Amino acid sequence: MLPLFVTGRGAECHYRNDAGRQGRAEMAIRTAHTREAWVDFVELVAKAFFGGLAVAVVMALAILVVSPGAEARSVGVTDAGGSEVTE
Repeated sequence: MLPLFVTGRGAECHYRNDAGRQGRAEMAIRTAHTREAWVDFVELVAKAFFGGLAVAVVMALAILVVSPGAEARSVGVTDAGGSEVTE
């Protein structure tokens, strides 16, 4: 008596194995593309963050350079009693 798993459908099983290999190869390619997309996205976010940080530092330095010459003045401001304050 022959075992149940020997049915003579060897070609069909071989076809399934080839399809499985192709599926694994396609999945590996998709995984590589997905990984590459995530790396590109993280790189984009990092560049945006550090670019914004650089702009903030440059603006802060520019403000510090200009601010020593600045002087606060109040023009035509009234105090709580309603009288005009001039200094």
